[in-house]
Amino acid sequence: MIAPSLVSAHDKRVPSVTQDNLEHSAFTLVELLVVIAIIGILIALLLPAIQAAREAARQTQCKNNLKQLGLAAQTHLDAQKTFPTGGWGYKWMGDPDRGYGINQPGGWGFTLLPFIEQKSIFGLGQGSAGSSQKYAALGVMAATPAPFFSCPSRRGDNGFVGVFNASDLPLYNATGIVNGARADYAGNGGTLVPGNPPGGPAQGSDTTSSFNVISYMNGQSAYTSSTGVIFQGSSLKLRQIPDGLTKTYLIGEKLVLPVCYTPDPTSVNSAPCYGDNGSIYGGYDWDIVRWAASAVNGPTTIPTTASSPGSGDITPLRDSVQLTNMAQETLNFGSAHANGCFFVMCDGSVQMIPFTVDQRVHWKLANRMDSKEVDIP
Repeated sequence: MIAPSLVSAHDKRVPSVTQDNLEHSAFTLVELLVVIAIIGILIALLLPAIQAAREAARQTQCKNNLKQLGLAAQTHLDAQKTFPTGGWGYKWMGDPDRGYGINQPGGWGFTLLPFIEQKSIFGLGQGSAGSSQKYAALGVMAATPAPFFSCPSRRGDNGFVGVFNASDLPLYNATGIVNGARADYAGNGGTLVPGNPPGGPAQGSDTTSSFNVISYMNGQSAYTSSTGVIFQGSSLKLRQIPDGLTKTYLIGEKLVLPVCYTPDPTSVNSAPCYGDNGSIYGGYDWDIVRWAASAVNGPTTIPTTASSPGSGDITPLRDSVQLTNMAQETLNFGSAHANGCFFVMCDGSVQMIPFTVDQRVHWKLANRMDSKEVDIP
């Protein structure tokens, strides 16, 4: 008898490969469809999480933009002893030769440029007062985007340039304008909307030695009756915000409907886009100032109960809400986020105000001198 250990390896049998073996080792059509279905389900489950993560990143960038603008406003306050101005009116572009405050025709977006390392934009046309070359340079400036003015949740984070509102042209101190660099943020004009924004002083005022800008502003209700921080001709000092820097809005996200996200002039010149069809470097206008009120000449005192949109107060609103009241679309704060609207306060801190905020709280935070106690939500 031969011991098992002595059996040759060649005597070991290798299973034969048959057609049945091959058929059992391959996927059937049903099995393939099941696998595809499982992959589809996994993708469907993951996509919302991915989108949520992307939106969270966009919100972080949007918040950081306002933080940078808030820091710039604090630096402006240290250097000029005032908060940035709202400018003269929508017919005027920022002028690098007219300094800061009430003498500056451009608004807060223009006067903050040196404090966000954008002196190259701020200085366009400098030193050639009243000349055609200067006005042409200011026209170029109007269409030059700068960082920190665009929310990536809305139109990306590299700045947005769109067609200028044709009915506002020509401007008094800028020529050759076709496009304007947009902003997704606006200064806090307060709780009293003073009517349609004015074009500002007459053309040529910037080169007329007899022009008295203080006398002009004293005749403007947007200057004399504002309860906000940034308004026509504004140049507020710390003592003029008695409610406190931590309890008063400075700059916030503005309400812009999705139809206005395009540079198409047919959209830009339509009623819902009247607050988003000019340059961030221009003067006082719906483009750069917003209010916590939904009606022109709304309530001058805080309502005892929350009012409905159209009767005085309104909360920050989503851009996706298709409102029927044009004033709400052009006058108010709002955002493209799902949960609320970012504001930078007068102390430079940034707060997310939810869309569900009590309208009276929103009203108080926008009013710099109502003397009402308020807690930030």
